[in-house]
Amino acid sequence: MSSLDYKSILDAAFTSLGLALRARDDAEIEIAKQKQFIAATLQMLPDEERKRFAEMLRQVIEKHDSRSIGLGQAVRRALSATEPKFVTVAQVRDHLMKSGFDFSEYTANPLASISTTLRRMTPDEVETTVVGTVTCYRFKAHRPRLAEAVKNAKA
Repeated sequence: MSSLDYKSILDAAFTSLGLALRARDDAEIEIAKQKQFIAATLQMLPDEERKRFAEMLRQVIEKHDSRSIGLGQAVRRALSATEPKFVTVAQVRDHLMKSGFDFSEYTANPLASISTTLRRMTPDEVETTVVGTVTCYRFKAHRPRLAEAVKNAKA
């Protein structure tokens, strides 16, 4: 019977973890430098081009930083991305999983965590409807009111 040397295995694993964490720190520093450079360079562009590139930056950051935000903010982004449709908790979960959201920190299953998060949102943020027996949600926090949009267009 062979005996495994668990201490050596753990030593190697901790060394590997340390190298990975160091590489992540280096990558985060490089990401911060690139964001800062892009933000400064954007100021050199005319307004229309600046807006286009600023939107590109926002999209890249939103797509790739989804793992570092909390579940509440991730759910808000998912609802915003599916607006104006009503979506189920399962559809929100699927959107979060596709975007790379990390559920490993949550002890409950993803559907339960998302459902709880949605129920805690205020009526100013989310509206609900029932389709059959399933509650569906729609983001409304940033939707301009029609009367205000018409009023602003005339001004």
